[in-house]
Amino acid sequence: MALTTRKPAPTLPALLLQYFGLGALVFALPILEATGNAPEFFVAHGLEAPGLFAFAGAVAVGLPLLLALVSWASFRAGEPWGARVHTTFIGGLLFLLASQGLADAPALLALPLAAALAAVAAFWLRGRSFSQSLLSALGIPGVAWVGMFFFVWPAGDIVRSTPVGPQAAGTDDGVASSGASTNIFIIVFDELPLISLLDAAGDLDAARLPAFAALAERATWYANATTPATQTLHAIPALLTGRRADAPTPTAAEYPRNLFSRLAGSHDLHVFEAGTRMCGPLCETPDVDLRALVVDVAVIFAHRVFPAELRDSLPSVDNRWNDFAGLIARDDVDPDGINSEFMEHLFSNRSARVRDFLESLGRYRERPTLHYLHVGLPHAPYKRLPSGRVHARKASIRGTGQKELPSGIRVRDEPAEVTAYHHQAHLLQVGFVDTLLDRIVRELVRLQLFDASLFIVLSDHGRSFRVSEGMRMLTDHNRADVMFVPLLIKYPGQRAGQIDRSHVSLLDVAATVADVLGRTAGLALDGRSLLDPRPRAVGETLETIDTGRRTSTSYADLASQRADSIAAKARLFSFDRASRFVHRRLEHSSLIGERIEEHPTVSGDLAYQIDQRALLAGVRLDSGFVPATISGSISGDIPEDREFAVILNGRVASVFRTYEHQDRRYFASLSPEAFFREGPNDVEIAEIRVGSDGSVVLSR
Repeated sequence: MALTTRKPAPTLPALLLQYFGLGALVFALPILEATGNAPEFFVAHGLEAPGLFAFAGAVAVGLPLLLALVSWASFRAGEPWGARVHTTFIGGLLFLLASQGLADAPALLALPLAAALAAVAAFWLRGRSFSQSLLSALGIPGVAWVGMFFFVWPAGDIVRSTPVGPQAAGTDDGVASSGASTNIFIIVFDELPLISLLDAAGDLDAARLPAFAALAERATWYANATTPATQTLHAIPALLTGRRADAPTPTAAEYPRNLFSRLAGSHDLHVFEAGTRMCGPLCETPDVDLRALVVDVAVIFAHRVFPAELRDSLPSVDNRWNDFAGLIARDDVDPDGINSEFMEHLFSNRSARVRDFLESLGRYRERPTLHYLHVGLPHAPYKRLPSGRVHARKASIRGTGQKELPSGIRVRDEPAEVTAYHHQAHLLQVGFVDTLLDRIVRELVRLQLFDASLFIVLSDHGRSFRVSEGMRMLTDHNRADVMFVPLLIKYPGQRAGQIDRSHVSLLDVAATVADVLGRTAGLALDGRSLLDPRPRAVGETLETIDTGRRTSTSYADLASQRADSIAAKARLFSFDRASRFVHRRLEHSSLIGERIEEHPTVSGDLAYQIDQRALLAGVRLDSGFVPATISGSISGDIPEDREFAVILNGRVASVFRTYEHQDRRYFASLSPEAFFREGPNDVEIAEIRVGSDGSVVLSR
């Protein structure tokens, strides 16, 4: 009788080596490469050197260890059961690996093909004597990728930087003298182009943005201010140091001499940063939200694995540095207290930061204080109406896209109507920023902190909404949109507004703060005080940090582009004072607000779908959400210049044109809040036709 020997179950170390090897390709490479080249991701999550070591270890070793432990426990329960679990895990990892390679293929092809390839490979490897060695050998590049994460990719600079401590505060710059007694407020809005605040004449739009206009009546508006950088991670360090900044991480370790460290000896620090860690140990460090970190990594990984059509359903990773799924939110209330359970999971807490900032002002009354608030608005995603209500569940609409040119510049790759929708939504969200600014100023006046303080309002950089151009990466045509930023400064005791039309820079803010405090000795900055009476150069060439690259721009070219952008915005949009709403300016936009009975209607064969049917069936006006974005698709051969109307509760609420995406005609429009009613709302789409006598006919 022949004796058969049962193959011994694999040991835990052997299983770990196999999963580590395959996991290096499946998890470590895509996750470490994506996050390693985006150090702002870790800064936004509050991770410093110890956190980065834990993160890399969890990605490279933690996930394989978890799979190895489950497989090992399964083998302990019985060899057949263990073999099935192990083969399933290996097959699953191979499926994820194949999916990454097929991510650009159509979903109907990619998913079945990836599953078939994974099944064949897993079956072929099962029982092969060399499979363990083959899978384990894949761990060699995994070690290499961990090394690149720390020593090659920019995220490693967080570990290599020397931490700054309290001993750096109040040092030899002279700014931190105990004689400095002025309260300072620096309010930073994010991705707010100056052009979005201007009317057709190039002045602050007082009708649309009354809070900005009211502040300008008491402050100095620097009407030609520019940013020295196109990204927050470079613009904010430049603002706070007064020097050009091109280090990869916006932290106190990289920039130890900044306004926070210089003023720490004479001022308390009341600091709400967003996406930067310039205050460092001088300020309280928020706890890391582990749940949000895990979800963000999962979203990043899903973008690497999912086919293109399915990636559209994922939260965007392009519009913010962290919290892609909006899990950090507590309530994100608007200034009037609008709130709902829905919003707790929809949005990050950008406007709630304003509330927290104002509510904590009372703790800083004994000593002069540097109050710094980076709001994070009106940065995309654009979901806010001027009242503060959210108008859309998704951050973008169908057809939204970008592409990378051979030069490395990323530009919009979407229909013009999609860009126009985002531009309109941006302008509405700028209206919400105005609402927040009004709340901030009113509270400071109430607390008697406004008059004697140095109050500074600015944006770190702008954004362009030109069709087929870069949004922030500079091209020949978008520089004015990105580089001109609002800068308003109310000096202590100032009561009359002024307009300074000389060219200034955010680099000048740190020197101006020092000048107001009377402590300019020993400063060596790239900027100069805005109170310096010496004339400034005209026609100069501006140096800008554009996504880490230094680029030069003629100021004369910027001024010419600005005039073009102001005129283009005036052609695209109009403002209705009664509803405080920005409308698209189309041929038949004058219909908005009119009741359908005022125009002849005819029955047509228009076939359409509306995405928000369910939301429109149960509108709650006391909530923080109103479905003002109405989008969908229309069937048929439709000319691009054909206009349609959204008829909401019997009134024309918006006028739009369709656009083509994946061989279908889609639309997206925005309607004023005033047109909605409590409970069910009736909505339909009508084609706008012109009769033989020139009258408008609605085909329903």
